[in-house]
Amino acid sequence: MLWEEAISSVAEYVIKHSSTEDSVLREINEETARLFPEAYSMLSGHPQGLFLEMISTIKKPKYILEVGTFVGYSTICLARGLNDKGRLITIEKNKELHDLIRKNLKKAGVEERVLILFGDAMELIPELPYSFDLVFIDADKIHYPDYVQMIENKMTKGGVLLVDNTLWGGEVLNPETPEAKAIHKTNEYLASSDKWKTVLVPMRDGITIAQFVG
Repeated sequence: MLWEEAISSVAEYVIKHSSTEDSVLREINEETARLFPEAYSMLSGHPQGLFLEMISTIKKPKYILEVGTFVGYSTICLARGLNDKGRLITIEKNKELHDLIRKNLKKAGVEERVLILFGDAMELIPELPYSFDLVFIDADKIHYPDYVQMIENKMTKGGVLLVDNTLWGGEVLNPETPEAKAIHKTNEYLASSDKWKTVLVPMRDGITIAQFVG
């Protein structure tokens, strides 16, 4: 069996043996595929969305930071795990997605618990007046090392960092592009820093889970 076929078969097996995607997320998933066929791979989707929801539900965070909103699929999954007084702050650079994100959050019933900030995360993160229990980074790969450095001063002890696309299609094995080099640098830092306890999970395109130990 070819490697590509094996990966596809495993992905189908994973979906079959995971809980079913609910109707709201399925509708958002299908709409995103129609509206953004070339960018559809940016969607966390199912079962990664379920994974994010489970991590958030286990953690029961008071404050969540998400860097990279896209259409709000992962935002919804993360927000579902917030504690009763919790809030999620999500940063998206593309202001044209505003109405779509709002629509999706409202559809999922989490709109009132989410603050959307539009702009450059490099400028916005340092100004955030919160300490975060959970952070999800899925934005401009070039700035991954910068994002990690910025959020270190904003993590609660024991807080959890999730970083998406940390395998980057396998390019991190021999990084040559700027994106692959930046992701590899991030992976190296999280694995070696005594501030983090880290595991890179080969789910989808790789997702790193790191706990801030201070």
